[in-house]
Amino acid sequence: MAVVIKKFEKQFTFVSYYKNKVKDLFNLIVPKSFIKWLMEKDNTHLGFEISNACNANCSFCAYRFMKRKLEIIKTDKIQKIVKEYSAKGGGSVSFTPVVGDPLVDKDLLNKIRICKSFKNIDEIFLYTNGLFLNRFDNSELVKSGLTRIAISTYIGNAEGYKKYYGSSKYDQVIENIKNILIINKKFGNPINITLHLRVDLPLENLEKNKDLAFFREYLNPESIHWLEVYENWSGLIKKKDIPKGARMSDISSRKQKTKSPCFEMYRKAHILSNGSVGVCSCRDIESEIVIGDISKESIKDIWLGEKLKKYRSQWSTKMPNVCVNCDRYKPIDEFISKQAFSIFSTHLKRIKRRILQ
Repeated sequence: MAVVIKKFEKQFTFVSYYKNKVKDLFNLIVPKSFIKWLMEKDNTHLGFEISNACNANCSFCAYRFMKRKLEIIKTDKIQKIVKEYSAKGGGSVSFTPVVGDPLVDKDLLNKIRICKSFKNIDEIFLYTNGLFLNRFDNSELVKSGLTRIAISTYIGNAEGYKKYYGSSKYDQVIENIKNILIINKKFGNPINITLHLRVDLPLENLEKNKDLAFFREYLNPESIHWLEVYENWSGLIKKKDIPKGARMSDISSRKQKTKSPCFEMYRKAHILSNGSVGVCSCRDIESEIVIGDISKESIKDIWLGEKLKKYRSQWSTKMPNVCVNCDRYKPIDEFISKQAFSIFSTHLKRIKRRILQ
């Protein structure tokens, strides 16, 4: 048996090696202009800011600076957009807030099920701090159709959690995470759960931590991410706001940024909690970059509309203010050079589905 397993591993390694070589070759020889044209014609990923309200007040997040009205996206808006997205070939749907936490929405399970009810939805992803996991029946959450959850939390002690998350519910959130891991395993791990752990460095301080030991029993090492580099949220977050020993990410100069639009201008449509549509799902906390409204237009018309074209074409001379000091910037050409094969494959899948419908 051991010989068979070893032979299989060898063959798998061989196939993986040449598969990666094919991807690298594709990325090298296929014109970037062609891949960019594909991205301009069709948004392959769909994101929802379920709510811009949050149950925490993290020191490393710009939530405390946000002035937008707190809202929860209406169920009928999600149904309308996912229906259209599915008809165009679907793909992945993410419930990832710019700021806020999706679990503040008591109707979240229903919204997940609505997304899952449409064909061509391959993935439903959720990013949360885990504080409100106990609001839901974990068995129902695991069976809802959700395929991936990323949970951001501090691990170590209640004092550290209070300092960085602005909440006194450290024991509760740790218990919440343990419970979802247990239930997920009970049902055969239908959800890919990852932990984004924020800690005071060095990591050696946690070697005897019992909670970490528990997490390691249920998750493989690749599912536990140690966050040691923090973003500045367009200059709003400083070194003093992040855990001890961590560092701030590097920022490209404005001169460097003017050479090419950011990849976020091509990656996905992101529906905000009030129904407006942006393209930056990460750091545009005041919705400066808005390209449409799902109450008035289809996603297709918004993606092909003049507002987004204008943002891309005028990038070098009229860069949005929120982008000037943002450290998430990555030139679209650089993004394509590394992701061309993946981007093309996703578009091809959507095209095939539209033809076969």
